[in-house]
Parts: sequence; C-alpha cells; structure tokens
Amino acid sequence: MGQRANYVIVESGAYALYYGHWNANTLDRDFFWGPEATLDFVRRQTRKDPDQWLDEVWAEGGALINPEQRHLLLFGGEEVGRDVPLRRLYLALLQITWPGWDIAWAYGGLVNFADYLDLDRALVLSESSGESPHAAPPRLAEEFPPETVCSLRRPDGSLALYPLADYPESVCDLGPALVGQLDHLPAAGRLEADLTEGDCQAGLHADAAARTLALWQAGAAPDIRRRMARLWPDWTFTWLRDRYEEQVALSEGRLSFAEPSRAALLQRLAQRLLEEEGRGPVASMANLAARLGSEGQNVQVHPEALVHEPQELPESERQRIFEGAVARLPKAS
Repeated sequence: MGQRANYVIVESGAYALYYGHWNANTLDRDFFWGPEATLDFVRRQTRKDPDQWLDEVWAEGGALINPEQRHLLLFGGEEVGRDVPLRRLYLALLQITWPGWDIAWAYGGLVNFADYLDLDRALVLSESSGESPHAAPPRLAEEFPPETVCSLRRPDGSLALYPLADYPESVCDLGPALVGQLDHLPAAGRLEADLTEGDCQAGLHADAAARTLALWQAGAAPDIRRRMARLWPDWTFTWLRDRYEEQVALSEGRLSFAEPSRAALLQRLAQRLLEEEGRGPVASMANLAARLGSEGQNVQVHPEALVHEPQELPESERQRIFEGAVARLPKAS
C-alpha cells in the first residue's frame, strides 16, 4: 500500500533524489505554499541513491525543482491529477504562490524528469513497458460516466461518438483494430461528457481514412509517442496532453464537455488545500496491522510504509497564502 512519489532537487549541475511513500496523493497540498516551504518539505523525505528511481508503474506523483533556474515540474495529486479544469485553476494559483518560477505539468510523469536531467528513460520505465498488450474489446459506459470518449471519422466521412467505460491505455492498446471494433457498438451522433470532478479521463479522435490519431488524457502518459508509434504503425499521432478542446474541434462541435464554474472549483480547492490530514497514513497502517494481528493473522509492514513526513505549515499560514493567491487571481474571461 502507498501513494509513491519521487522528488528531485537540482543544484550545482547535480540532482538529489527523494522518495515519499505516502505523498503522491497529497502533492497538490504539499507544494502549494511556495518554494521555501516546499523545499523544506522535500528535504525531509527519504533520500535515495541517484539510480533508485520509481518507474511508471509505481510512481503516482512527483516533482522536479531547480531553484537556480526557478523551474518546477510536477504531476500527481488525488484530484488535480485526474481533473483537468481543477488542475488548470490550481496551476494558475500555483503561479502566484511561486512568483517568477517557470511551472509546468509533467504530462509524461517521471519520463519528463529523465529528459530534463538528460538521463536514460530506462531508469524510470519498467521492463514490461515495451511488451505487447493484451487488450479487451471496448465497452460502452452505461451505468457510470465514461472514462474515455472516442470520436471516429469513418472512411465514408461520417462521424461517430462513443462513450467508453475503458481507461485510455486499454483503448489505445487495441491499435487500429479499435476502428473495426467500434463499428460493432451503437454510436451517438452527439455527446456531452462531464469533466466535473474528473469523471471523464481522456478522449481519442481517430480518422480512419487519413490514418490520423489524436489523444488527450488527464493522467500522466509516460513515453506516449513511442508507445503509440508501436501500437499504431503507419498512423500519424498527435499528443494533445490535456487539451480536450481540440477533440471538440475535431468533432465539429458534436462532442462537448460540461465544466464546473470557477466558484465551484475554488470551493473544492479550498477544501482540499486547507483540510487537516487527520490521523495520517502511518497511524492508519499501524492500526490496521494491530487489528489484523489481534485476529491471528501474520502481518508484516514494509519499513518505508511507516515513514511519513507531512507538510507541516500551520493552518493559519495556509489560510493566509490561499486567500492571498485567490485575491490576486486574474478575473475569468
């Protein structure tokens, strides 16, 4: 169990690598308060050797900080990691609390860190990352909001829309066979998907005649270009990062995405950033282990699961910083 994250601090041409076992889900809250509080937080995490990286399977979050160049790369967070409108507002506020810094979302996860540091990507990719996937046929989302929305330009020029229950990785893993498999599903002529609270995670637009493919995705997509080149040979791939608006344009407006208001997003961010952590993951883990042990089960907890160094900024200081950032936020257009 855990929410694993890698942190990197770049100084004097070298980097220091850190590990947080319980920090990926709280990355948004841990990093919001500016460079000084964040660097102090990162330096209290577990120091690792330079080659002891997580990989794309285990890393749910991370950040690279270069104080000398004033660069910040980050990804993760329980909500901002999968909710595009919420993340965009969060990053706008982060630019205020980190004045003068170049802040970017790491859409490729740790791969972006490796590229920044001019390291071999193999350090942060699992051995299975190049294996051929075993993808199941696509499924329509019926009881729940779609995870992925597919828009398909058929060879005859007609446009079909499909709300799918599958994660984008599973959809992309099908390769060109996806086009034929979608034809077996009932298509919609128009479709509205909901981006509220990260309900829709991704969108894929395929043009069967032109053999072009465009993908946007809320979550990190490590090594996505090489992966798609292998899965969709002879197709031209465009990586849209999280720009779902481009799928709307490609779908001639027949696909739309419902978004929450700025006021609703600010309310969610306030609740998220200012909430108290409660007992914390280590206490919860120890309590669970003790309960299972009392029931006669043999429970062993990895030592790293019992290490947690949270962001320790007082509530009053967090309140002051958040309210100040909101006050300086440019008005919505």
